[in-house]
Amino acid sequence: MGLVRDSFEVEPDATVVGAMGRAAEEVTGAPALVYGETYWMDAAFIQAAGIPTVVFGPAGAGAHAVEEWVDLASVQACSDSLVAAARELCA
Repeated sequence: MGLVRDSFEVEPDATVVGAMGRAAEEVTGAPALVYGETYWMDAAFIQAAGIPTVVFGPAGAGAHAVEEWVDLASVQACSDSLVAAARELCA
């Protein structure tokens, strides 16, 4: 049968989603895109442990492929957005 794990889902109106969206928009000047993915991520473990979770990251392509890349400017924007969201959530 192979490996079976619970899926991950977060409500679009969850506090962590709102904080991350506001932070990303503040940093980039563009509204954050909120959408689902079909592949599995470790975020499911975090959410299952009762920790509100959102998946957010820089732009790139080729995850786990021979040629994997990330846009360096988006890494900085991602970092700045995560810090801004953490400040809001931890205030």
